[in-house]
Amino acid sequence: MLLAASNVFAQLYFDNNGTTNGFGTAGGTWGTGSSLWNSDSTGGAGGSFTDTTTGATPLFFGFGANGLAAGTITVSGTVNSGNWIIPTNSGRLDFTGGTINFPNNVTFNTTNGVWNLTGGSPSGGCHFANAISGSGNITKNGTGALLFYGDNSAFSGNITHATTNSGAIVVKHNNGLDRKS
Repeated sequence: MLLAASNVFAQLYFDNNGTTNGFGTAGGTWGTGSSLWNSDSTGGAGGSFTDTTTGATPLFFGFGANGLAAGTITVSGTVNSGNWIIPTNSGRLDFTGGTINFPNNVTFNTTNGVWNLTGGSPSGGCHFANAISGSGNITKNGTGALLFYGDNSAFSGNITHATTNSGAIVVKHNNGLDRKS
């Protein structure tokens, strides 16, 4: 008798356009009461929506042929986060407000964006103007950029840039990330 394995850590997809297929534009507020996380990998009506993410939940910002268009996501309060997957066809993601907590080790797979100093900032990747916290380690993979602009003094993990991939990690705050390797 074969038993199907249950997925203890269901994947969630940031979905700003409700039950319409696709994921819309990055925007809205991530936090209690927002219900912007969809369990449907097409961004459609086949899943259920939630406002709760955990430190073990893989978070997708787009999936397959459906990218999440560039924009700013406001964080309300403190939210927990697991691994991040940002596909090639998703745009630049900016995060402001609140705190993103990484209680467990996480990997940022950022294959979008090219490091481009036009206008003083990269054209793709993830930009954290808000604080991050937690004791989990962060590993950055892929060609996209990770930028940390907030006061991250409550973050006690390590930052590792995978040596086999390109891209950048940039810290621009006096209390940025002093634990990186």
